[in-house]
Amino acid sequence: MALNETQNTMKPLKDKTSRITPLLKIAEPAIADWTDYVAATPVPLNDYIKTCEIHCVAGCCGVDAFEFSPEQGAWWTREAGDEKATDARELLDQLIDDCSRVTGRIALYNVEVTLTQPDCIAWLREMREALNYIELRPDDLLKISD
Repeated sequence: MALNETQNTMKPLKDKTSRITPLLKIAEPAIADWTDYVAATPVPLNDYIKTCEIHCVAGCCGVDAFEFSPEQGAWWTREAGDEKATDARELLDQLIDDCSRVTGRIALYNVEVTLTQPDCIAWLREMREALNYIELRPDDLLKISD
């Protein structure tokens, strides 16, 4: 019984030490040969990213499969709603900040894309800019997304 109690307390400690922030953790040894960190992309951010996967699939074309344009951001904002768009913006801001604290390769969980830290930050900023356009110019939402 004492062994089970020890195992139960050790597992959360191990998980806790691998986590750098709520959205970023150190890659597990099984995947450490192709990435150093894994970044979470929770809903609604993951929904936004998947909606912008329009040219191909990430497993085939990587970042080239995606289009983060004001039009895509507007269309997704209109479909998902302002609250989810605001949440996605906040998650992107946090993820950009989190990724700027590390060096190495970062895999975006559920997106099948692994990038160097500078490229990952640039890509996240591209996503943010597409959503930022509608945040700054909400009157354009209907014009762009129709």
